[in-house]
Amino acid sequence: MKKDRMGLFLIIFLITISLFLIILPTFSSKHSGRVEMHREINLPLLDAQKEKLLFVFFGYTGCVDICTPRLTQVGHWYRSLKDPLQEESKFLFFDLSRPAEISMPDEFAKAFNPEFEGIYLDDETLNDYSRAFDVYYAPSLSREYEYDHTPHLYMLKKGKHGYNLRYIYFAYPYDLQQIETDIKELLRE
Repeated sequence: MKKDRMGLFLIIFLITISLFLIILPTFSSKHSGRVEMHREINLPLLDAQKEKLLFVFFGYTGCVDICTPRLTQVGHWYRSLKDPLQEESKFLFFDLSRPAEISMPDEFAKAFNPEFEGIYLDDETLNDYSRAFDVYYAPSLSREYEYDHTPHLYMLKKGKHGYNLRYIYFAYPYDLQQIETDIKELLRE
């Protein structure tokens, strides 16, 4: 009997979290649709980057409902960025699903923009990175082979000791003019 209650509690909890993640952007889009912060994130895959700005998105290969529309929007916009905005930045797609082929995340990311880089994360690395960015992800309760996950776009700026998380864009569609303004301001700092 206790196992049944615990299972029911877990299902209700996951549904509540999922609804919160879906509804939050609706309420927040009346504002800027972003959160500004200054949080240092030191992770090996980030530290290896050379660009002044990084965009990070967590998703999974084959994600149709969440990743595809967001990556399509950002991919078209990223192509339209003028130099030096594009030269000074890089887009990284971190795969939450740990696909069978290590090359699949990069192929998936490049389908939206050839400049994007998709990165395979093993279990340990995935835990470290999702914790550092406060990313929620879990296997979907309703669809096999799918994940519920945080669909935010993260912007980081290179600092003296690694990268600093500066903005989280959570309202979809993303306010691309605001993102471009933020890029210009960060590059002037």
